[in-house]
Amino acid sequence: MKFFHFALLIITGLIILSNFIYVTPPIEIADEPLPKERQDDIQKIKELEQLTATGWANGNRAQLASAFTENADYITFNGNG
Repeated sequence: MKFFHFALLIITGLIILSNFIYVTPPIEIADEPLPKERQDDIQKIKELEQLTATGWANGNRAQLASAFTENADYITFNGNG
C-alpha cells in the first residue's frame, strides 16, 4: 500500500511539474502586406480601437461602449464578461 501511495505521489508531482515546464512554441508572424482595397476598413477598425482605449483610460464607460452594438458581449482577456 505504501508503494501505491508513493507511486501516486510521484505521478501527481510529475503532472504538476509538467504544467510548469511546458514551453510555448514560438509565434510565426506572417509578413504580408495589407490589401489596398481594405484600407478604409483597417482605418475604421483602428479608430474603434483608439475609441475604446481612450474610453477605458478615461474611465468613460459611455465612450467605451459607443464602439459596440447594443447587443454586444464584451469578453475580457481572462474570459469575464
